[in-house]
Amino acid sequence: MLVLALALHSTAGNSHEPLIVLDNYEDNGIRVTCFSERRFSDVQVLWTDSKGHNLTGSPITPTSNTDEASAKSSILLKSGSDNAISCNIIDNVLKTSTESTVVIAENNETTAQADFRRARSNAVNITLDSDCKNPKLSLKDKNRVISMAEKKACRDLIVMANEGFSEKKRYWEVEVGDKPEWELGVLTENERGKLKNEKMEKPPEKEYWSLRLSEGQYHCSWKSDTITSEDKKCPVVGIFLDWEEGMISFYNVELMCPVVSITQEFQGKLYPFFNPGSDNQYLGIRPLSVPSPLTSL
Repeated sequence: MLVLALALHSTAGNSHEPLIVLDNYEDNGIRVTCFSERRFSDVQVLWTDSKGHNLTGSPITPTSNTDEASAKSSILLKSGSDNAISCNIIDNVLKTSTESTVVIAENNETTAQADFRRARSNAVNITLDSDCKNPKLSLKDKNRVISMAEKKACRDLIVMANEGFSEKKRYWEVEVGDKPEWELGVLTENERGKLKNEKMEKPPEKEYWSLRLSEGQYHCSWKSDTITSEDKKCPVVGIFLDWEEGMISFYNVELMCPVVSITQEFQGKLYPFFNPGSDNQYLGIRPLSVPSPLTSL
């Protein structure tokens, strides 16, 4: 959903200008809040749809404990909701009211873009571990890798990241360009140790989660079917790891839309891994702007 327009008009008396604002994304919908800065001794807030039918919003919330206070109420809008929602603030003492209307447009692409932006807000910068890679791979500048192997499929051309994650949410991006084959994902700390000791074979299914491009088709670990995509071009892949919720999602960064998500209960630290395939093109980690942590005053 997307807030497209806001109309304000007074229905009687002096305007006390209720405002409708986008509060937050919640439960696959959006929560909008209506409030007025004017103070009332006896006030009522009504939500209605475009046909004038009453809707159930949150109870009126006074902003102070005095005899007079401003008021605030919110309502959760989900997919399929009426495209016009109105908030009417009624002053029961002065017998006046003012109504604001917000127009909502259904837009699946916009919802996907909002999901992508939320994932990207958890950006981290990671680097490649030169001590934890297949010997047939060559690194450059700690964030680019290329294969020196023969031009044939090789599932164990893997290099690991230095950084591992066992909590919170993390997001990183990888530039794959027009490479014909690659694989990206996360491995368990146990499998990372095997690679470092040069004992890496194809990891057991339960030890890794990945997205792979091969022969023009996307494949996902834990899923036997190929992934259908309207646009096969995905030159930059975004990877979002939500460790606590047990989910890893892959995004087409240019289109700001998801490719596939995998859900699984994670245990222990997970490390990003990168397989550039056996062609002679570089695969690189894209530098990101990392949100600054909040500091107490």
